[in-house]
Amino acid sequence: VWSYHDQVALVVAAMNKIKAAFRSEGVPYGQENVYAAKKRSYWLDQVPRRRARERLMLLYANLDDLQGRHAEMEKRLRRLAHRHPVAKRLLAIPGYGVVRSLTFLVIVDTPFRFATRQKLWRYGGLGLCETQSGDPSKGRKHPDLQYNRRLKALAKGAMEVALWRSRANPFQAVYRRLVDHGTRDPLARLTVARKLLAVAWGMWRNDMAYDPARVT
Repeated sequence: VWSYHDQVALVVAAMNKIKAAFRSEGVPYGQENVYAAKKRSYWLDQVPRRRARERLMLLYANLDDLQGRHAEMEKRLRRLAHRHPVAKRLLAIPGYGVVRSLTFLVIVDTPFRFATRQKLWRYGGLGLCETQSGDPSKGRKHPDLQYNRRLKALAKGAMEVALWRSRANPFQAVYRRLVDHGTRDPLARLTVARKLLAVAWGMWRNDMAYDPARVT
């Protein structure tokens, strides 16, 4: 799982180098896809210097190699997720694909690591801790700065997918109900992200299958 995430970072870095090479030659690409194999000849023709074109061809070859390895690793993760009993159940949660399901399991390690879902939220950067100075009644709640950033990205990514996927799901219903009752959009999104972590944790901890009725 960690090797897959490392590979994704390498692919992104290779893409950034290609865009940087075009920028250094003064070629405006805007939001156009400069990576697609069918478009590469067109973009290379926009580069006047031969040496620069040769460098871009090498960068494209490196990107192809990295993407090939990425695709192979993704296939291996897919096979693993469908063999792993817990990961297979997590795939039923809206927003949880193969990568997020396995990443959740690897990060959390064991569901009994956290006594409550609030502690899981804090570890994922979605909870609040209380700092007291002098009088305990003056304690203020604020986000905990010591959290797992990859787990937070997982929860937020799952939230975005769950909210905007075409098929209706209970997480969309939770979000709409909160917004309709006056909850600000960022807080409603935070609530949904928390639920997505809590549902996966609860399923694992209690050895349960995904039940949409229990989300709300």
